[in-house]
Amino acid sequence: MNKTIPFFVLSICTFFLLSGCALMRPTAVFIQWPADINYMEAICELNMSWKDLQYSGEMSLALAYPETLSLEVYGPFGDTVFSIEKKNGNFRMKTGNEEITDEKRFHDIFKMNIEDFINDITMKGYKAENSNGTSYIQREHYRVIYHLNDTENKICWISSEGNICIRFLEVNFDRGQPVGKGSNKDL
Repeated sequence: MNKTIPFFVLSICTFFLLSGCALMRPTAVFIQWPADINYMEAICELNMSWKDLQYSGEMSLALAYPETLSLEVYGPFGDTVFSIEKKNGNFRMKTGNEEITDEKRFHDIFKMNIEDFINDITMKGYKAENSNGTSYIQREHYRVIYHLNDTENKICWISSEGNICIRFLEVNFDRGQPVGKGSNKDL
């Protein structure tokens, strides 16, 4: 028997086993959300269907209210496929090879201001409550729905343009503390 065939089969099996382990995440995480968020570092899952943009994958987020936002969305091989950075009055959004520095283009694409987006993430502004107890903020062109303080840990932007949902997997609300299980409590 040829020695390369068993080695090839073993290599394929090992690849699938390691791939499966790398993609496993905790399914039920309880995050204690503070009433006032001024700082956040998070590892998230992003599900987006907005106009002709379709994406689902991992994302990192760092935010210091009200002025600093860093958001990176990763491709299946860990490369950054989309990023937003706002710091000290400067704005930069990268999509593929395109770099956008005009905040108005962000508004043209998503029908929201970057400041409103930061306010939405930090839950600043008047929040109403649905009959099922879910909090939301109604903006001019969209609604932000908060599924927090349960195991969903999700913020969704719903609009006629589409939906963007961020599910928080690990969050740190204290500057200087590492993101991870020490920042929240597994169920």
